Amino acid sequence: MRRCRTSKATPMSDIGVAVLFESRTPRPQNVEKLTLLKKSAIIKKMQTYLLIIQIIVSILIIILISLQQRGAALGSAFGGGGEFYASRRGLQKKIFYATIGLSGLFILLGILNLLI
Repeated sequence: MRRCRTSKATPMSDIGVAVLFESRTPRPQNVEKLTLLKKSAIIKKMQTYLLIIQIIVSILIIILISLQQRGAALGSAFGGGGEFYASRRGLQKKIFYATIGLSGLFILLGILNLLI
C-alpha cells in the first residue's frame, strides 16, 4: 500500500497568509465607521438641499398668491365689494393650479425634512 503525504502547514506560513488576508480586507469596525460617516454626510447634504428647495417653493407660493386677484381692494376682506363671482379663465386658472401644486410640494418637503 502506498501512503499519501499530507502537507502540514507550518505556523509561519499560516501567519503570513493571515497577515496578507487581513491587510487586503478592511476591518469591520473601520467599515462601519466609514459607512456611518458617509451616511451622515449624505444626510446633511440632503437636509441642506431640502431646506433650500423648501425656501424657493415658499417664495414661489407667496408670489403666486399675491398675483391672484380676488376682489378689487382691501375692503373686500372686510365684507364689502365682493358681491359678484367670476370663474377663473386662462392665466388666472393656471396660476391657481400652480399654487395648489406648489402648496402640496411644500407640505411634502416639510414632511420629508421631518423624517430625515
